[in-house]
Amino acid sequence: MKKKNDPAIWIFLLSAILIMILFNLGLYRYILNLVESGNLKELWEGNIKRIDFGLFMSAFHFLLFFGLAFGNYFWKIKVDETWQARIRKVLFVIGGNVAAFLVISYLEYFLFQVNFDYGPKKIALSYFLTSNFPVGILGIAEAYILLLLRRVKTAELEKAELREEKTNAELAALKDQISPHFFFNTLSSLSTVVREEEKEVALEFIQEMSNTYRYTLASKQQDLVKLQAELDFVRSYLFLLKKRFGAKLTFEMEIPEEVPQRQLPPMSLQILVENAVQHNVMTRNNPLKIRFFMEEDKVVVENNLQEKLQSHGLGLGLENLSNRYRLLAQKEIVIEKTNDFFSVKLPLL
Repeated sequence: MKKKNDPAIWIFLLSAILIMILFNLGLYRYILNLVESGNLKELWEGNIKRIDFGLFMSAFHFLLFFGLAFGNYFWKIKVDETWQARIRKVLFVIGGNVAAFLVISYLEYFLFQVNFDYGPKKIALSYFLTSNFPVGILGIAEAYILLLLRRVKTAELEKAELREEKTNAELAALKDQISPHFFFNTLSSLSTVVREEEKEVALEFIQEMSNTYRYTLASKQQDLVKLQAELDFVRSYLFLLKKRFGAKLTFEMEIPEEVPQRQLPPMSLQILVENAVQHNVMTRNNPLKIRFFMEEDKVVVENNLQEKLQSHGLGLGLENLSNRYRLLAQKEIVIEKTNDFFSVKLPLL
């Protein structure tokens, strides 16, 4: 932390001025009364020594407070963490404060003796020590209060930075989980199409597969994408699935045109489609029906429920998506399951 950028300097200056006024309040009230009186010149000349002495004391109160506060705040000693070193540091700081206090107080006493031609024998060194003691204590106390506040603020900033780094690392890990899983399933679909379809159909499938992977690579660098881009991607992905499953899979898109300006995590809809395909039985007589529609500020993906017997839980992809929403926006996806339907509601961001 650079001194020129540290607001503590201005806090010490303002505090020193305030202490100077408070500890010499009688003087400033006296001057104010003189100003408010009718015969200012006569009263001023008759009390000039009292005013000089009060201003002299004010100046040293200011110097003592600012000096001790500034010194304790910026005086950094690098030591190791042993208890002996900590004791040495405490003793060194205490000794430095006592020495600074005595030097300033004695300097004040000496200058008084030299520059004032009245009352020097009646004002001993103890008077200045007693007058300066509470000022010095307040200066030291303010320095360590500001140091404590600075450490608390620094700790909070470091904690926030660690949280952000952890969040970014977790998001990166979650994104890395998507591509291999998606890649495996798409290659499985491609092998089926190449084996069962004509060359032209296989080439069309490869083109759509290329489109989906182009989107996958582009969106991997982003935390959020527009809903329109996600819808275009999931249509290509559904084309790949339709080539594999045929009449066993149907879908309906009921998303209005004005909504696509909103955003959501990339590949969110694909994960929900993949989850539905993975956990449900599909036949020609009982096809899997996937429906996309809006509900307030959420996009909903719903499918008829015809679970596989060996299916357990919600699936890694759905858990992945839930974690990404939690990390990105501190929001939860809504999962609803009935005897006939399974739906997931994704908040648009």
